Amino acid sequence: MGRQRKVGLDYFPIDVDMFQDIKVRKLIRHQGGKAITVYALLLCYIYKSGYYLRWDKELPFIISELLGYEEVFITEVIKCCLLLGLLDKALYDSQNVLTSKGIQLRYLRSCSEIRRKGVIKEYNLISSEEKSISSEEKLISSEEKIISSEEMYKNVQECTIKETEKENEKERSLSPTPPYSKEKEKEKEKENPLPLSRACARTREESELKLHDQLQELCKDSSWKELVAMRYAIKAQDIISLFNEFELECKINEKCYHESLGDLKRHFSNWLRIKQRKDNADNNNKPNGSAGCTSASTREERTREWLAYTQARMLSDNNADEIPEALRDC
Repeated sequence: MGRQRKVGLDYFPIDVDMFQDIKVRKLIRHQGGKAITVYALLLCYIYKSGYYLRWDKELPFIISELLGYEEVFITEVIKCCLLLGLLDKALYDSQNVLTSKGIQLRYLRSCSEIRRKGVIKEYNLISSEEKSISSEEKLISSEEKIISSEEMYKNVQECTIKETEKENEKERSLSPTPPYSKEKEKEKEKENPLPLSRACARTREESELKLHDQLQELCKDSSWKELVAMRYAIKAQDIISLFNEFELECKINEKCYHESLGDLKRHFSNWLRIKQRKDNADNNNKPNGSAGCTSASTREERTREWLAYTQARMLSDNNADEIPEALRDC
């Protein structure tokens, strides 16, 4: 045997404007606020069995036992609902059935929402026009469901995209730093410009590193070093030490930036020419014991020769030896 079709509902909708209904307001006015509880419990019994409920003499007792009200009060509330039109009085008088047109319409709407075929065969109070309207409402509700499903799909897609972006950010934060690229560094500087002090420190460091690299390239240029050695009368191997001194001088004076290697070569040659002039001037201005002695090395050599001459004169019998020409001016 096939499965028996379920007629009753597990839940039913209640309008938020129910207390604005004139019939409900009159029920509260005549029977008090407790009457709404009785009416709500009647609706639960009706929708549980379908769209109507047969009158039973024990019904007031059952409701009073659940709610704690008197049976007389329950009977009065049901009669008031029949008189106000919340329940159909004609059908109750003829068939002892508790239902109404509003109850049946809500039943059909609930069946369409749960995709159940709702059929009202007995005690039908809905006209054919209202049935057509309810069928149109079914179509509209189905379209709304389709639209809501599409919106849910879009929301799910957006959530997945956000989750993937968060995962990518986590992977980027955990991954090692990418290789240095000047273009990316420039873009970052444009987006987040550094303060003036930090920017100046960075440019100074970059220019010093660039100067060091340029001097390393000049060290490899042997032909240019030979020309410098010939021009300034120095040894080619001494140029490396001069490079170190020149680099230190540039850092002290903050003149590390050079547009090209040619600019650096001109700067170095000018610096070397000025340095030799200063060294020569310092040597000429040094105080000496005699006019001919210009440096400490020559002075030491002459003192050694003088000691040798005096020792030889003391040992020899002939004291008429002439003084060496190199020592006459000392």
